[in-house]
Amino acid sequence: MSDLIEEIKEDVRFDQLIKFFRTYANYIISAVLVGLIFSVSYVFWQHSKEKQQRVMAIQFDQALQESTNGHNKQAMALLTALEQSASSGYKTLAAFRRSMLESNSSEEKVRIYTEIMHDSKIEPKFRELATVLWGYETIDSEGEAQLWEKLEPIAQSKSPWMNSASELLAFLEIRTGKTGAAIQRLKALNNDENVVSGIRARAFALLEQLGG
Repeated sequence: MSDLIEEIKEDVRFDQLIKFFRTYANYIISAVLVGLIFSVSYVFWQHSKEKQQRVMAIQFDQALQESTNGHNKQAMALLTALEQSASSGYKTLAAFRRSMLESNSSEEKVRIYTEIMHDSKIEPKFRELATVLWGYETIDSEGEAQLWEKLEPIAQSKSPWMNSASELLAFLEIRTGKTGAAIQRLKALNNDENVVSGIRARAFALLEQLGG
């Protein structure tokens, strides 16, 4: 944690802070997402009775193995095919996993997340996750009103991603010069023992930078 804090403290320029913030935020979200994918996939596998479901489970597992081994081209092909043919559950998981491939551009990730965000057939927790991931990708480019409109309801809810949304709002407040509001939000994150360690570490380091 101390190394993370020191690295943040060194990134004093705003453009450096944007790059660092997005990089580490995506690592944490990716770790959560990988765990979610594996757990959901296991449940799907356990309850799959139809041949089609078993085939989708096998294909998804193959795609995970290919991406884990660094074979992004093969993983991309498997995930794209799965998105086109799978039921809603595996289709959503495949889209999320495809967005995490290094070969995807930021624009492609934003497109994937936007599609999930606006698909009412997808479970709310997945749409909220897509919104948060969209926020990490667009925090330095999207308009303040648009970011606030999408992220504030998640930050105020009981969503699993509420603390990530709140972190993004704090950074948006820093970006737009609302330092006092950002400090209060970061203090709340830093003082909450239920917040994951990565978010708390970044909140603490940013508070030191802001003199909070």
